[in-house]
Amino acid sequence: MGVYIDNNLGVLANDILLADSIEDVERVMRDHPPDDGELSLEPIAPGVAAGKIHAAMELTDTTFGVGVGDDYARLRAVALLRADEAPATSRSASVPR
Repeated sequence: MGVYIDNNLGVLANDILLADSIEDVERVMRDHPPDDGELSLEPIAPGVAAGKIHAAMELTDTTFGVGVGDDYARLRAVALLRADEAPATSRSASVPR
C-alpha cells in the first residue's frame, strides 16, 4: 500500500496505490511520476510513515475541493487500517495549522 502525499500542495494525501510490496509501489511511482513536480521517495520508519499518512489524510478530509485519485475513497479505510497496524505508530506528524 502506498499513499501519495503531495508536499507541494500543503502535505495533502492525493492518491492511494494498492500493491503487493513497497518495491512495487516504488516501481509504479517511478514509471508514472506526477506531471506537476518532482518525485522523491525516501525510506522512513513505519511508525513515522503511519503518522504522516494519518496527518495528510486528515488534512485532505478537512480541506474543501481537494482533487484525489480515482481509488482514494475506495482505499481510504484500508490505508488507515494499515497505518494503524504499523509498529510504534507515531502521530507526531501533526496536521500543519
